[in-house]
Amino acid sequence: MAYSTRSINTQFTTEKLLGNKNAKTHGLSKHYLYMTWATMKSRCYNPNSFKFNHYGARGITVYNRWLNSFLNFLEDMGDRPNGMTLSRIDNDGPYSKENCEWQTPSQQNSNRRKYKRNKHTGLFNEID
Repeated sequence: MAYSTRSINTQFTTEKLLGNKNAKTHGLSKHYLYMTWATMKSRCYNPNSFKFNHYGARGITVYNRWLNSFLNFLEDMGDRPNGMTLSRIDNDGPYSKENCEWQTPSQQNSNRRKYKRNKHTGLFNEID
């Protein structure tokens, strides 16, 4: 399904930011990619996120254009093809238009850091 953001206002109104519950926003919080965008930000900036240690604590950031605008994220990445997930091309790079693409789960699995179990502690340590 093609989706165009051209007809949607890309900025929240000042009224909404000041607490006017009747002011209009983008109205896309129920869009199927909204949660992808929200969890991407949470992994990078919320220390209480389950995955924060693997993202934000390592210095992984979100492109400023996307940080406060789901519409910009949607415009840059487009619709997610069936069976694909958001992936960073450079695993140590930021979430950005130049470093992200839609990949199959098997492609994404080949783009992750390598770990080896420590035989003394039983914990996994990152290896080079």
